[in-house]
Amino acid sequence: HKRKDIIAKNLQAAIDLICDWFILWKIKINSDKSHAIFLGRKLDTCTKRITIDDKEVAWTSSCGQGKNGIAQLYSLLNKKSQLSLKNRLTLIKAIIRPAVLYASTAWGHAADTSIHRIQAMENKLLRMALDAPWFIRNAQIYRDLEWKPFRQALKEKAEATYRRTEEHPRGTQKAR
Repeated sequence: HKRKDIIAKNLQAAIDLICDWFILWKIKINSDKSHAIFLGRKLDTCTKRITIDDKEVAWTSSCGQGKNGIAQLYSLLNKKSQLSLKNRLTLIKAIIRPAVLYASTAWGHAADTSIHRIQAMENKLLRMALDAPWFIRNAQIYRDLEWKPFRQALKEKAEATYRRTEEHPRGTQKAR
């Protein structure tokens, strides 16, 4: 509990620095769309209040949202679905994977258990879409589909984001 408060305090200090930088560069933040995500094994979230421009930022749990998304897509991806295999895979590639990789820089600091849960959800989706039997290995599914595992795709996306930031003329500005 004490550790979470320290994390929240440090996060608030970093947010205050970033807000000053945004004001300097005249960038407006939509604080209503901002969320603080606490990634960890324990379900309880931090009680410390985080603010951007004096508006409270909600703490959200991320892994539970992924399971809800899978439940909503079950009717489109199960073996009785009328969608072709190509369309099922396109659905995963076009909607699910980008949604999960959207915050790839934040996922880079997530616990291994959180990343493993997301990887397991993706494996379930691929197996469901392919109607793959239990004895087919995930590595074989990845190889046949020319699909990158979540952890590898996450790493590549985060590296590309950091590389773009370093190459950008304003990306290497030092905080005061």
